[in-house]
Amino acid sequence: MVEASFAVTDKNKTPIENAIIKIGDLTVKTSKDGSAKIVLFPAVYDITIEKTDFYTLNSQLEISGANNQFNFELDSRFTSINFKVLDSTSESGIAANFKVENQQKQITFFNSDNAGNAAVPIEKNSSCSIEISSSKYKSQSLKIDSSKLSPSSLTVKLDREEFGFKLKPNVNSGTYNIKNSESGKNFSGSFSEGVIALLIPFGKYEVTVSSENYKPFQKSFEILSTYEENISLEPNFKSFSFFVTNLDKSGVTFNQEVPKDFIALKNSSVTLLKNKVPFYTLKNMGAPINISYGTYDIAVSADFTESAVIEGVKFEPNSQ
Repeated sequence: MVEASFAVTDKNKTPIENAIIKIGDLTVKTSKDGSAKIVLFPAVYDITIEKTDFYTLNSQLEISGANNQFNFELDSRFTSINFKVLDSTSESGIAANFKVENQQKQITFFNSDNAGNAAVPIEKNSSCSIEISSSKYKSQSLKIDSSKLSPSSLTVKLDREEFGFKLKPNVNSGTYNIKNSESGKNFSGSFSEGVIALLIPFGKYEVTVSSENYKPFQKSFEILSTYEENISLEPNFKSFSFFVTNLDKSGVTFNQEVPKDFIALKNSSVTLLKNKVPFYTLKNMGAPINISYGTYDIAVSADFTESAVIEGVKFEPNSQ
C-alpha cells in the first residue's frame, strides 16, 4: 500500500477546507490548507470531491509506487457582483443591505461597508432578484441573469425618503423656492390660503418665500423628518389714511388717526402717482390703504378749487 496526497483548491488557487474526497468506500476531508492523505493499494480509482457552493468533481486517478501527489481544482457555483451603492442626491457612498432570492426561492442577506461597497455572490448560469435597501432611502429591486452579466460591477443610486414639509406664512399667497444645498435641485411653485405643503427628500435646503409688497423670507432648513413651521414675511408697505384740508402740502396728511379738528374739503380726492403714472385714487377720506415704501407724487382735488400736485412725498417705515 502507498500513501496518496491530495491538494484541493479553487480556480484562484485558494485552498478549500473541508472538501469531501471519496474513493471507493473511503472518505476523507481536507484540512485548512486544502490537503488530505489516504493509504491505498496501487490501482486505478474513481474519485469524487464535494464541497458546498462548488460543483462536484468526478475523475479517475492511478495509484502507483511512484509519485502519488494529486492536485484538483473545484469550480465555484457562484460568481460575485461588485456593487457600489450611492446616495442619488450627494453621489456619496452609503451603507446598504442586500436581499438575494434565487430561482428556488432561497433567500440570503449581505451587507455593504459604510462606503457602499459589497461583493454579492450569485449562482452561475442562473437568475435571481436582489433588493437593495438602506435606512431613510427608497429600496430598489434588480433582476439579475448571471449568464448575461457583463460587467460584474454595478453602481446603484438610491433615492432619499421623502418627508412632509409645511410652512405657514403670514400672507395668503405668493411663491416659494426650496433649493437642495447638496444637489442644487429646486422645488418651486406658488401657494395660496397661507400654506406651503409638499414632500421633499431629507437633506439641507435654502428656502425663499416671496409675496407681493413683502420682503422675501429666507432661511436654511435641515429636513430629517416631517417638518412644520409658522413663518413671518416683513411687509414692504404700511397702512396710511389720507385727510385733505387744503390743496397744498401742508393740507394733506397721512397717518393712522384722524387729525384733531379735521374738516375735510367737500368731495375731495387723492390720487397717488408713481413715475408720473396714476395707480390709486382715494375718495373716502380717512379709509386706510396699503402703500409700498417709496417716493410718490400726490394729486389732490376738491369741489370749487383747483387741483394740486404735491411732488416727492416719501413713504418710509418710520412715516407717520
